[in-house]
Amino acid sequence: MLKYYRAEIDGIRALAIIPVVLFHTGFSLFEGGYVGVDVFFVISGYLITRLIMREHSENKFSLTSFYERRIRRILPALFFMILIITIIASFIMVPADLVNFYKSSIANTLFLSNIFFWTNINYFSNPTELIPLIHMWSISIEEQFYLVFPIIFIYLIKNLKLKKILIIFFIFSSLSVLFAQVVGNFNLTQPYMAKQFSFFYISSASFYLPLARAWELLIGCMIAIYLNKENNLKNKFSDLYIFLGIVFIIASIFFYNKNIPYASIYTILPVVGASLLILFLNNKSFFYFLFTNKLIIFFGLISYSLYLWHQPLFALYRIYFINEPKFYEYLLLIILAIIIAFFSWKYIEKPFRNRSFLSKNKIFILFLLISFLIIIFNFFGINSNGFNKIKFIENKLGDKKEIIINKPIETSQIINLQKQFLKLDIEKFKSPNNHRKILFIGDSHARDIYISTKLNEEYLINYDFYKLTLGNNCLFFLEQKKNTRKKECEEEFDFILKNKSLINNSDYIIISMRYYDDPTERLKNFINKLKLKKSKIIIVGARNEFYKPVNLALNLVLRGKNKLFNETKLFLNRKNHTDRYNDKLMNFSQDNKIKFLDTFKISCNANLKKCDFYDENYKLYYYDYGHWTKEGAKFFGKRFVRELKQLISN
Repeated sequence: MLKYYRAEIDGIRALAIIPVVLFHTGFSLFEGGYVGVDVFFVISGYLITRLIMREHSENKFSLTSFYERRIRRILPALFFMILIITIIASFIMVPADLVNFYKSSIANTLFLSNIFFWTNINYFSNPTELIPLIHMWSISIEEQFYLVFPIIFIYLIKNLKLKKILIIFFIFSSLSVLFAQVVGNFNLTQPYMAKQFSFFYISSASFYLPLARAWELLIGCMIAIYLNKENNLKNKFSDLYIFLGIVFIIASIFFYNKNIPYASIYTILPVVGASLLILFLNNKSFFYFLFTNKLIIFFGLISYSLYLWHQPLFALYRIYFINEPKFYEYLLLIILAIIIAFFSWKYIEKPFRNRSFLSKNKIFILFLLISFLIIIFNFFGINSNGFNKIKFIENKLGDKKEIIINKPIETSQIINLQKQFLKLDIEKFKSPNNHRKILFIGDSHARDIYISTKLNEEYLINYDFYKLTLGNNCLFFLEQKKNTRKKECEEEFDFILKNKSLINNSDYIIISMRYYDDPTERLKNFINKLKLKKSKIIIVGARNEFYKPVNLALNLVLRGKNKLFNETKLFLNRKNHTDRYNDKLMNFSQDNKIKFLDTFKISCNANLKKCDFYDENYKLYYYDYGHWTKEGAKFFGKRFVRELKQLISN
């Protein structure tokens, strides 16, 4: 007889939620912890299909009842989290970030978070650590699935046998995997398709779009259909299959990272792992006790609320205290998240899931009313620039209000400056004059160096400048063609190859990028691919990066701290990986007889333990974690040009 509640499913939920939480801490050991979401997708597809099949067989199924249960299951805990986090965010976020938070809150309420973040941010980029609702993309995908799936499934189950439905789902799952794998080849604007078709293009679309994730949910659906009136499969090799399932999931957690194209065929590993656990876990299994002990079941029961709360707590802590939390601070935050999740589960989830608590009509009315209020509140927050919080801050700062920065305006100003300079420089750079030619190659960090040089070019007489782009982390992607690819990187590298004449005619080639992992071997290969003369090359070290420095500078000034105190605090607020990268890059340069320019000397003073961050008029030199404003480019550019002239003269 089919037992509806399977305790071991809560155990699998626990196996899914723990790595997700640890992934969002940023611990390198759990860099693949995001695969826990894939396990959740399989579980969701399985449970929903199982529920529909049971109720259909008992002639009890109705769409309104189904949606009522989804509302009871998901929305009360979600709305409670949104309420509390919105209140806290309104106090501690700067206006520009607060407006983005309000936008993400509206998208979340409309179950469009995945679409919002797809069009705005890469899930694996650094700013996500400071976005409280970034994790809600997966909830939106599940809700989109719940909206469509029961209608389709009920139609199919009324007209076809289960075997045929299995075949249909298998076909759609295969197409979904294919879509996830190749969608990176396509664009929404011209050119609509990549010049070189690849099965390994990195794409945010494959991560966020429901069509790329549908197969994971459908795998769970197929398991439920295949088992039909059984809870699990009993087989003499059950324990082996369960062991393999555990290994597949754990291997994904520890061996996957942010550079793997996801979702893709790589996603099959954790999905198969979750499927084996659902299929073969039973009370006769050696592993049954592992998935049904009280502690594991506890984490399974609170997994939804824990998923809701952990990322907002981490993000708000980082925003308010600025520094990346230390290990013990993360432990305290995780404990706090668990405590909140427990109370959310016990006093919000459980009461609302009881169908005797509020009638169906009242639940629908309450859902619509709260959704409407959230949207209206956030709409006014967006249109009033955070309910005019910027005016309140300006009044408090008085003559120091220049320290407030509008990041979008600053970003567009720097981008427009680059366009303006490149347009003017290209003909001069190509012309056969007696000037020495300096070519910059790299990403937005190279852009800043190029602009800073241009703003101080009066100190470099008889020099011409130009820049070629090689985007963020492209050194990695160019070296990993067989495993993972990124369209932009290949297109930019092809453009560099087409402009080899610019490289050949250059007297100096300055390479500046945001570096990752160990960049030296990749730099070496890049230099060899372009056949660059080492005597021409100047490698610019890693840029100093900070933990939310714009907020830090603003908050410190608001608290009345003096400039020297703030600059010292910023020195301590630097990310440590900058020092590690610079040591490696310096050693690499020395070993290969390449010139090296350390940007640390440009922006910070190690002896005084301080980093310059704003001028006497409180105009900021940075607009985010490490990119320079126009004022910053002008200020740091003088130092850069001085160091550059010294290098060239040696």
